Amino acid sequence: MLAVLGVIAVIGIYFKYTATSFLPEEDQGIIFANLQLDSTASINQTNDVLAQMSDEILKMDGIKYVITVAGYSILGGGGENVALGVIGLDDWSKRTTKALSIEGISGALSKKFSTYNGAEINFFAPPSVPGIGQSNGLSLELIATNTNSTPQELNQALQKYLMAVNSDKDIAYAFSTYTADTPHVYLNIDRTKLQSYNIPVSQLFATLQSNLGATYINNITLSGQVNRVILQADFNYRKSIDDIKNLYVKSNDGNLIKVDSFAEVSTEISPKIIYRYDLYGAAAITAQAANGVSSGQAMDKMEALAKSVLPKGFSIDWTALSLQEAETRGLVGALIALAVVFCYLFLVALYESWMLAFSVMFSTVFAVLGAFIGLQVFGLPLSIYAQLGIVLLIGLAAKNAILIVEFTKDYREQGYSILESSEKGAGERFRAVLMTAMTFILGVFPMVIAKGPGASSQISIGVTVFFGMIFATLVGIIFIPALFALFESITEYFSPTAKKQAQNTTLSDEENTHA
Repeated sequence: MLAVLGVIAVIGIYFKYTATSFLPEEDQGIIFANLQLDSTASINQTNDVLAQMSDEILKMDGIKYVITVAGYSILGGGGENVALGVIGLDDWSKRTTKALSIEGISGALSKKFSTYNGAEINFFAPPSVPGIGQSNGLSLELIATNTNSTPQELNQALQKYLMAVNSDKDIAYAFSTYTADTPHVYLNIDRTKLQSYNIPVSQLFATLQSNLGATYINNITLSGQVNRVILQADFNYRKSIDDIKNLYVKSNDGNLIKVDSFAEVSTEISPKIIYRYDLYGAAAITAQAANGVSSGQAMDKMEALAKSVLPKGFSIDWTALSLQEAETRGLVGALIALAVVFCYLFLVALYESWMLAFSVMFSTVFAVLGAFIGLQVFGLPLSIYAQLGIVLLIGLAAKNAILIVEFTKDYREQGYSILESSEKGAGERFRAVLMTAMTFILGVFPMVIAKGPGASSQISIGVTVFFGMIFATLVGIIFIPALFALFESITEYFSPTAKKQAQNTTLSDEENTHA
């Protein structure tokens, strides 16, 4: 019993210090690239950088194809200075080395394009669960909880936080597409003057739209082909800011009024896109834990850095899969406790004894210990798949113990002593239990060495169950007879009825023998 209690203590230590994560990151054969140039870059510059980047990526090992989309970012919306890249990898059967894994290729890409033609290029894999977030790794928002904070102050806090995060050895990288230095043309309209000229605001906006942008008029048929008629000022009349001042707006009186008469044009620096999170100004951040660091450890580190680095009025909040992980923290203990409780209650109903069920339940602790040792050997975190494996182990290990305890209990009811019953029950069922257990262990082994799509989740649950069943079979099965003898002795010592029933059974057998 002391050995069992020692195992339980070791399991408690493992629970406290084993790294945790939500879902293992899968190799889906695709890597995304997010490209961002200076705020004033044109679409032609973006296309040039994309063409050069694609040519260099295709020369790398393990790359099958590259698709690029200029003007769109999966993380930062649209704009002339942003682009999306989709990098397809070779089939998993051709990428058997660590350097050609998705982690190895992502690392090589990040190193190669860390400084590239004045563009910021970040590479990341798609999320493990499609539709929850835009990327793998960690997703969070830096929130300006102080509503008086300007976008520039948010950007300063963001850069300070990213510098601290990227300097930490537990974080591989962290980046954000948020910027607050994009030049904007601001038209300051004097509404009083505008009204005095009898010009509706809608008329002013329509004039600006028609000259600076484009306005659809109608369709026209030329040479049998339907063409759209678009109203737009010639480039020579809209190539500078001063051209806005020289535009004329028609008033309700029929007069043409120059824009310069009631408005001032200026240039301001502000964000290209203003993001909101829970009605607060926010900046999205994408981060990735370093090799050997679980997502749970990385989240703890980033939360600690946020408390120490961010000024008052700023905080972080998790999103996407990181939010799911944050909300499920600490539930693994409750999950396993519920599995143990329900398993115990089923055993109580089976044996009609509150104590005898403990002989089965305590034998399962060796399986749980084996699962944690397997996770440590393979360097895997305690993910959801590993937690499910532990719950599965409790049932599988209990099944082995039930086969032995059931026969042991029958021998006790036949009049054998407790020690004789334990010895005969274990000896009779040992071979059958060993055969079924080894069959299951060999059947699970392919999951331990899984390759290809979905391999990470298979390895997580396979390692947990494989090592757990090995310990349950080679170690736990030895303690089952001793546990039965211990708890059966306790039951008969504190329950005179059970003890008397066993004695009567023994006497009856002796009388039958003499007769």
